[in-house]
Amino acid sequence: MDKREIRREMKARRLAVPEAERERYSRLVCGLLMQYKDRKVCCYEAFPDEIDLAPFVRACRDVRFPQKRGREYLVERPEEVEVWVCPGLAFTLDGKRLGFGGGWYDRFLASANPGALKLGVAYPWQIVDDLPQEPTDVKLDGVVYVQ
Repeated sequence: MDKREIRREMKARRLAVPEAERERYSRLVCGLLMQYKDRKVCCYEAFPDEIDLAPFVRACRDVRFPQKRGREYLVERPEEVEVWVCPGLAFTLDGKRLGFGGGWYDRFLASANPGALKLGVAYPWQIVDDLPQEPTDVKLDGVVYVQ
């Protein structure tokens, strides 16, 4: 499958997730993320069909959100961020990420401190065996998901 087909399939699957299932996955994934709540975190605000990260965000000591400016996402003092929580449509366990197609997060993550942890957040069916990659794609250090 090419990137467009994967994006189309993953978007459709996300929209089809029942509310109770979304709440269950959100609660469990946020529980796993809690180990990072005392670090400096950059986290996205989830769309309604994504895993809800609000409980994790509320627990964080120092959380920042990317701000979209023109064709870029920016975050205040990116060199201080210790954990980057990243959205995506599909992920591999070895750190490949397929986003929404604009390269926004790849450019954004280029500002990350090299020692910072970059994590994707996913439903289990968003984990795939392989994804097509571009030279500009930034690999993640891991994906937080539950079965």
